[in-house]
Amino acid sequence: MSHFYHLTSYEGFLATFGRPDRARKDEAYGDLMRFDNYYWGAHKYVRWDAWEHRMSLINFEVPPRETQARDRARRPSAA
Repeated sequence: MSHFYHLTSYEGFLATFGRPDRARKDEAYGDLMRFDNYYWGAHKYVRWDAWEHRMSLINFEVPPRETQARDRARRPSAA
């Protein structure tokens, strides 16, 4: 994680990692806590901590199949 300490904004994170296939905001009592970012092709899940302005987790494995299937159903078709 120390390799990414220079990333201090979510915009900088997106510029480095690219737009995720799915990004989910996690809020509590109206405050933004974090962004959960899923990259299906790279089999990567990255959590951005909105309070500390840094990445707090990188997981290099495929999210659960039910999550993938649900998100694929929500994607617009490329027809």
